[in-house]
Amino acid sequence: MSSKDDSTESAENYVVGNKSPPTHTQFKPGQSGNPKGRPKARRSFVTEILDELEELVNGAVGAEKFTITKRQAIAKFLVERALEGDVRVAMMLIEITRRADERQADEKEGDPIDDEEKQASMDKYVERRVQERTQPNPKESL
Repeated sequence: MSSKDDSTESAENYVVGNKSPPTHTQFKPGQSGNPKGRPKARRSFVTEILDELEELVNGAVGAEKFTITKRQAIAKFLVERALEGDVRVAMMLIEITRRADERQADEKEGDPIDDEEKQASMDKYVERRVQERTQPNPKESL
């Protein structure tokens, strides 16, 4: 018998049932069950804004040309407006810097060990190591 006869014979004896789907619905060798793949996650609006702010723009002051990010350009624009006397913009900048300062202070306070405690701990460790090196080891004298 040839292999064609075996495959025909096995196809005739194939029983469709639990965990045995019909052969015409089974995946062919090398065929994926999800050819398009998993759909890409949708980017959030905040992510889109942050990416846009990181894009570069060209600027010029007089004859001097420069390239900065859009975020930097907005910051420069707001500072200039505040310096020109726009009180609303000045108050907004003051509030932004206040919040940034608070955030930095909170991050610093999050560390329970201050510099003095770290230094005292390090001094004790160094002192112990020096004593260990200067004292004779009783095991070596045996």
